[in-house]
Amino acid sequence: MMRITLILSGKIREPFFRAAAAEYERRLSPYSKVEVVETGAHPQLDMVNDLLIEQYLEKEAEVITGRLRRDSHMIALDERGRHLTSEEFASYLRQLMVSGVSDVTFIIGGAHGLSKSLKARSAMLLSLSKMTFPHQMVPMVLLEQLYRAFKIIRNEPYHR
Repeated sequence: MMRITLILSGKIREPFFRAAAAEYERRLSPYSKVEVVETGAHPQLDMVNDLLIEQYLEKEAEVITGRLRRDSHMIALDERGRHLTSEEFASYLRQLMVSGVSDVTFIIGGAHGLSKSLKARSAMLLSLSKMTFPHQMVPMVLLEQLYRAFKIIRNEPYHR
């Protein structure tokens, strides 16, 4: 059984997003052990320069790195990442399983994304959409796509 961790910069504060994420965690339980790790509240960096943002992202990367398991296959969510259909995402996960990968960590950054060092360390940069979503919605969307992927992999009804 694959172990999947989502490391989220910040917290899911809205009860309806938290409830939806919990529902997909429950649905995923027959297929995978899933854990959502929140790094805690982070400051708003709206009116600062690029250097301060990059410094903040590097500090955040240290926190995230401290929560990574050493042998986990790391996928960073990034707006410039690969766009996959649900079937392609399922195929990617299936290939990981076939190749013996049993531990996958998805990293979800904040409003300013992730540090260059975390992105460079990732096995893949993944984009969920060309659209922009509220930060707190992203874990729920990713969990739903993981659930959909396992249904596709097992050829079980749900996908359409």
